[in-house]
Formats: sequence, structure tokens, C-alpha cells
Amino acid sequence: MITLALVLSFLSVWGLLASANKVEFEKKGMTLLLSKNTRAAKAVALVSLLLSTIVLCFLFDITVGIISSMVVWMIIASLVVLSTPFPKLSYRFLMGMIVICIVFELLFHFIF
Repeated sequence: MITLALVLSFLSVWGLLASANKVEFEKKGMTLLLSKNTRAAKAVALVSLLLSTIVLCFLFDITVGIISSMVVWMIIASLVVLSTPFPKLSYRFLMGMIVICIVFELLFHFIF
């Protein structure tokens, strides 16, 4: 569930980054689609942020869920903004990171 919240927060940040016209980076695939339709990008970002906050509130309770959602969103936003200029950020790398997060979550869930 935590991995789901992280992925949804990442989609929220990526949707806002794709809709920003001030950011200069290569746009292709889903990023190109979201950059052409800014209203849909902002809607995807808002829905993803709300869903990740709901998931975290379900896991940790209301207050801790909201605060952890804000912290997670700020950390992911800063990491995405810092890593955007690097051309090595690919879908394979992102999927690998998501798989590693899921493996760690399942490992800690079943061990502890």
C-alpha cells in the first residue's frame, strides 16, 4: 500500500511537471500527451495526490496520513525536479525502482 501511495504521488508530481511550460526537457509518450492537454494533466495530478493521501490516511490515521502525504510529495517533487535534466531517467529505470520498492515492502511486511 505504501508503494501505491508513492507511485500515485510520483504521478501527481509528473503530471504537474509535464503541464508546466517553463520546464525544458524532452517530451515524449505520456509526458507529451499531458503537456499538450494541461487541464487533463492537472486533473490527473490532483486525483493522484488525493488518492495517495487517502491511502496514507487509511494506513496511518488522518493526521499522520496527511502530514506524511505532504512530506512524501515534497520529497518526490524535489527528486523529480533534480533528476529531470539527466537523460538517463527512463521508463525502465522507473519501473525498476517501483519493483525494488514493492520487493522491500513485501519483505518487511512478511519478516516483521
